[in-house]
Amino acid sequence: MDNLKEKDYWATPKEVVENIQRLTGLNFNLDACANKQNTKCEEFITEEQNTLITDWGKYKQVFMNPPYCNPLPFIIKAVNECYRNHNQVAILLNIDTSTRWFKVCEVFASQIYFITSGRISFLDYRTKEKVKGNNKPQMIAVFYPPCSKKYSNKVQTYFIDINNLQ
Repeated sequence: MDNLKEKDYWATPKEVVENIQRLTGLNFNLDACANKQNTKCEEFITEEQNTLITDWGKYKQVFMNPPYCNPLPFIIKAVNECYRNHNQVAILLNIDTSTRWFKVCEVFASQIYFITSGRISFLDYRTKEKVKGNNKPQMIAVFYPPCSKKYSNKVQTYFIDINNLQ
């Protein structure tokens, strides 16, 4: 696990990803931070392949649940891919409006969905069972390229009840 924390390996439940697709209108064809055991898409980029240096070009609708210990480089990668390759990217993140990475989301995301009334029950990467102890609320930052009809140069914020995701 190198310098990642064990929580960085928690998996997103399938129904959460399906509901993010429903919410955003995206149909993910790449899971940009995954492995064979926890991917939510047929195509995925593993830790060894390193999503930060892998081109996402042919995958136009991307889901990412990056390591929460340092999401900034992953968010910057998503923004770059969005502008360079016209990818549409939804990133599941903890809510922390005091961080530099949140400021990047605030400036470049078209939409931010704040998840309210509870927290996502992530899955243990070994047992696939729901993990207790998620002590942070989550948000979904959605990035669209400027050529997209959904693109907005001013972030639109929404609040979504956890019961609409799980």
